[in-house]
Amino acid sequence: MMKITNLFLLAILCLTLLNISCTESDNDGDKMSQTTINLENNDMNQPKYEAPKGFLDTDKTYLATIVTDQPKGEILIELFGKIAPIYVENFVNLAESGFYDNSSFHRVIPGFMAQAGTKNGDGFTGPGYKFNDFFHPDMKHDSAGILSMANAGLNTNSSQFFITYGPTSYLDPYDENGNAKACGSPGVSCHAVFGKVIQGMDIVEKITPINPGDQIDPTKILNIKINTTIK
Repeated sequence: MMKITNLFLLAILCLTLLNISCTESDNDGDKMSQTTINLENNDMNQPKYEAPKGFLDTDKTYLATIVTDQPKGEILIELFGKIAPIYVENFVNLAESGFYDNSSFHRVIPGFMAQAGTKNGDGFTGPGYKFNDFFHPDMKHDSAGILSMANAGLNTNSSQFFITYGPTSYLDPYDENGNAKACGSPGVSCHAVFGKVIQGMDIVEKITPINPGDQIDPTKILNIKINTTIK
């Protein structure tokens, strides 16, 4: 009789432990499901940025106004939709989506160029995509105020751009004879020109010199306004 009682108690104990285990497993499953839902909801709340698709209306003239703080002012840029439509479309899309709002110039080398175009100006965070190069012989870094795409090599265009402080022809995708350079080869830099400063070069000259990670206040981009006119 004692053995039967002990076996009965042992069976009850096992059932109790099994029930606790199942309950914990169910709770863990519920927690994992809730975590997944929360992540999905958070992802849904994030803005979506899409790579350019070639939809630029080239019958329009595009102007971009970069509004800065410290120095406070505006930089007016004519965008080259004819020779660089894919780059202009990308820049316009990001500007109008607010991607550049409250970012900053994160790499500024006096006499060379001022670089910007990452989310919040951290020097790293892009829109989550890259797109291929589409070069044109008229893309020339032949003066101060040239707006050009920054990249990390061939076909790595994203959101970063720079404005030159003087001629930098070694960044052109074509040589002085109009021949395509061996872009992507070691030591060969090719960047796509897609605009030029037509007003506010004095503001560009006052952008705070900085390297990524420097503990100094950068020049901020409050926003970039896009205006269009019919040609």
